Amino acid sequence: MGDAVLAFFRSDKKARNAAIDAINCGTYIVQVMNEVVRPYFENQGIEDDVGIRIGIDYGEKENVIWGMYGYSGASEVTATSFFVDIAAKLQQRAPKNRVLLGQSIKELLDLPEDILEIMYVQSKNEKVKKEFVEPNYRNADGNQINYKQYVLNHKKYIALLPSPATDTSLENIKITACLKDNENAPTKFTYYPCGEVVKKSLGIDFKVNFKLPQQEINTEILVKFRVKNTGKEAEKSAENSGNHETIVFAQTTDGCNFKASQWEETSYLGLHFMYISVLDKNNKVLLNEECFGVYVGDPLLEID
Repeated sequence: MGDAVLAFFRSDKKARNAAIDAINCGTYIVQVMNEVVRPYFENQGIEDDVGIRIGIDYGEKENVIWGMYGYSGASEVTATSFFVDIAAKLQQRAPKNRVLLGQSIKELLDLPEDILEIMYVQSKNEKVKKEFVEPNYRNADGNQINYKQYVLNHKKYIALLPSPATDTSLENIKITACLKDNENAPTKFTYYPCGEVVKKSLGIDFKVNFKLPQQEINTEILVKFRVKNTGKEAEKSAENSGNHETIVFAQTTDGCNFKASQWEETSYLGLHFMYISVLDKNNKVLLNEECFGVYVGDPLLEID
């Protein structure tokens, strides 16, 4: 599409999972640019600041028209929609090596401010806030729509996604999230952080494993599970959005390798966070908090 690529995500035909796939894909592409492409160019002596820009938005199937354009032998199938146009504008205006999200996809997943930033541009030696997509759209009555845009905080979001570093490091807490119908039921499947939407009918059994140096284990070892919920449903439904923390004793069979677990319900639409840290009986931190992100909300919206 001109100087850009139009990518359509359909995933398992559920809109929220497709939206998550699009955001995760864009984040990994930016990370590859930062970790692989740019260092390679620098090693080759190329001084140009090479980068990419990614724009993502969501449109319901009733608001998107698919069609073939061109002539026989020289045609393409593409989508036409307000949201396709928005995604193109977001791509053009995104900061270099960043992902810019539209209002629709933000509202679909009820993304929290924790991972979003307001966009600013430099103008006449000052930073100017750009809260809305420009040029601004108008509705049928001629009124401005003021469609919001959000910069994805790359550093915070990539830290939530699986990576070789988090999978292989022996110093970190290893977290496994097992989805179950209830606390005593068998595991239905293992959930990878920020991988897809968890249905509200399910709960999560968080299991942690970690290793401590010998000098650290001459005391009781505790694991703190700290829940941070986000989104409108949590805010409206529970005091302090249902945020809470639980401390459990870690178990060990060899005095070196430890494990613990904690059961949590999934009740509110949004991206929620489980923070896990390891303490001694005096609340001294032995292993710093690791964060595990979980998308919650029935993925009922169908896409074609």
